[in-house]
Amino acid sequence: MKVPRPKTTITIATIAVVILLSLWMALGYAVVYIALSPHPGEVPAEITLGGLQADNVAFTAEDGVNLSAWWLGKNTDRAVILLSGISADRRQGKSKAEIFLQEGFDVLLPDLRGTGRSDPALVTIGWNERRDLKACFDHMRERGYKHIGAYGLSLGAATIAYSFKEIPDFAFVVLESCYDTMTSAMNNRLDIVHIPHFVAWPVLFWGEHKIGVSMKELQPVDFMPYCKAPALIISGDAERVLTEAETRSLYEHCGSSLKRVHIFKNGTHSHLHKESPQEYRQTLKEFIQEVAAQWK
Repeated sequence: MKVPRPKTTITIATIAVVILLSLWMALGYAVVYIALSPHPGEVPAEITLGGLQADNVAFTAEDGVNLSAWWLGKNTDRAVILLSGISADRRQGKSKAEIFLQEGFDVLLPDLRGTGRSDPALVTIGWNERRDLKACFDHMRERGYKHIGAYGLSLGAATIAYSFKEIPDFAFVVLESCYDTMTSAMNNRLDIVHIPHFVAWPVLFWGEHKIGVSMKELQPVDFMPYCKAPALIISGDAERVLTEAETRSLYEHCGSSLKRVHIFKNGTHSHLHKESPQEYRQTLKEFIQEVAAQWK
């Protein structure tokens, strides 16, 4: 039997390493491609919520992305913009819309870029979606609203955080299940399937390339000091994709003089309003009423 020469062995090993690294990078790219790809949906142009017929409205973000949304209300002086989580569209906010309508708020439920009826642009985990939120805010200002708040779930919550520098005059904000840093969001998901954190390096690399921003900037917690609006920050203590400590860190870094944090016992990601409906409604309504009392 012929024994391989040292140079041949080194060559084979080098080729094997190159192949493994290439597969590692390719897998990372595939994960990013799937995560950031648009998720258009068959959203009806009109629906009825809280006894009101929704109007389908359209406007454009500053980077040219066309957005579609439902508007419901009675042309009051107060309104809220409801932002959905990743892969979801405006329909995710219907139950929240009914609560706000009952409290005398008008509502805008947009499809963020890459979802629903809006342009199938790249999903960017909240970074470029902040441009969508700015377009929503400007649209509501043009409608004459004096008090405009924003409620975001997960990606939608991160979207609000990233917008604090550009929209300093929110009437209030509600951040539900918001990640504190993109690194935490990634590591928590790896922990669920017991995969070492270093395995995600290609995902972070390609994510930066696709979104066009360093992962060091994708940290909602760093934007919280710019939040001067009344803020309610909520999550569940049983969420697997984020920790209670992350929620409390967002609260601690929040620059608002009126801020509240609420952790739902046994609450899981995106299901707080279903798992603890009474506690959820009470927490949200008390905050809304506390904020609105300052406008009288």
